[in-house]
Amino acid sequence: MNQEMSFVKSLIDSYQRTGRQLNLPFASDAEIIKTQSGYACVTIDTVSEEIEMGLIQSLEALGWLTVTASVSDLAAIGVETQNVHVAIGWADDKSELEKLKIVSGIKASLQKYLIPFFDISFFESKKLITSCTAFAETAQSPKVQRIGMQPGDLVFITGPIGWGNAVAFANLTLGEKAKNFDLNYRPLARIEDAEFIAKWATSAIDTSDGLLFSLDLLQQLNGNGFQVSYSEHLYHPVAIEVARLTQVNPFLFMAAQNGEFEILFTVASKNERLFTQAAKESGKNFIKIGKVTENNTLCFEVSEKLQTLDLTSIRNLLQEGVDPKNYVLAMLKFASNNRIH
Repeated sequence: MNQEMSFVKSLIDSYQRTGRQLNLPFASDAEIIKTQSGYACVTIDTVSEEIEMGLIQSLEALGWLTVTASVSDLAAIGVETQNVHVAIGWADDKSELEKLKIVSGIKASLQKYLIPFFDISFFESKKLITSCTAFAETAQSPKVQRIGMQPGDLVFITGPIGWGNAVAFANLTLGEKAKNFDLNYRPLARIEDAEFIAKWATSAIDTSDGLLFSLDLLQQLNGNGFQVSYSEHLYHPVAIEVARLTQVNPFLFMAAQNGEFEILFTVASKNERLFTQAAKESGKNFIKIGKVTENNTLCFEVSEKLQTLDLTSIRNLLQEGVDPKNYVLAMLKFASNNRIH
């Protein structure tokens, strides 16, 4: 259990859980509560470290990400967002023009996701911080959570990875050259895939914390491991471009925690043929990246050789409040030590 999970557990242990809550702590990307008319699904996500560390600098992109993070959580359980509330902690040193920029990003995402009901509020804060609560009500219980995968299940992802981490790394290292990457960063919550995935997935999680940390969390919750077939075809084009400009191994952008909201999910191997056929007929281009293993380890298959990864050295960096320079150095060291390419 990482430090963030331990901290949350210490907060909730003293509170009595309602018998109407379907999900266990950490077992779902959103909370699921039985109501008289159906099921209430709610999630709240806060953007804090990304702002403080300078991983995201465009205010329009920040507004977009604030909403997308929570919409993506509901998508990961197969639900489409119906209502959001965005709360923004606004510091005294921020201008009205900056406020308009962040609201512009928020409204653009609301329009993209066709969210009918929303509210945006500001409160006084010593530093800029954003938070979004997303809500949906369904007649039937959401079927997919983080727990449920079994050894032999196949692992898929909805799209290429590394975009978010590449933008963050560019912002920390490239100066003005990073501006276009930052301004154009608009990852999408995979709501168009959510309903389809829910019919087939044995477990699912969004990759808002990056691919490795998403695999690591599923591994901790389920007690199983993964064997991932490594290929540079897994990377988003921006990740490849930033890796070229900065002369680093793109594996770095798989390892850090500024993700891009793809859905990582598992499918029972016995259903592979039917799943693949249904996905093709629906125009879905999911990427098969590996399989679930019985051993509780994370392995990458590189050039037909298996390499085991241990995330202990980087698992709690953000929770420990590491400054940007040391965060980058720690991630570079991790990528160098593992030498996956």
